[in-house]
Amino acid sequence: MSYATIRHVAGGIELTSPYHPELVEYIKHLPAQTRRWDNIRRVWWIDRDMAPIVLRWLKRHGYEIDTDGPDEEPRKTADTSRHPAATWADQLFARAPDRLIDPLYTALARVLHPDIGGDLNLTQDLNAARDRRRRTG
Repeated sequence: MSYATIRHVAGGIELTSPYHPELVEYIKHLPAQTRRWDNIRRVWWIDRDMAPIVLRWLKRHGYEIDTDGPDEEPRKTADTSRHPAATWADQLFARAPDRLIDPLYTALARVLHPDIGGDLNLTQDLNAARDRRRRTG
């Protein structure tokens, strides 16, 4: 039997599972802005709106699901400090077209940088999210 682990995070779920080509193919057919592969952590981030659909697909295909919460509706909030793939900046970059990533980063960095009165934590979130987006495309 196949299995998957679901962790509820801000904005959606994180899905881990041993490699199954049919699962990867299914996830890749989701709209690009609703899913993201984190190559470093080896997890899929799935948007909260798509999570119930993915969970139903897993159940229909016989997956045993280990979850940290309700298996139909993800929690609305979570501690994002433990889930860097779900920061506000990751969600922004996930939804933005490739051509806007650099201009978005530049504009936000000009406002958020601590040297000009911005916030160090927000700048770190922005930098980390941009780096992750570059690695995962």
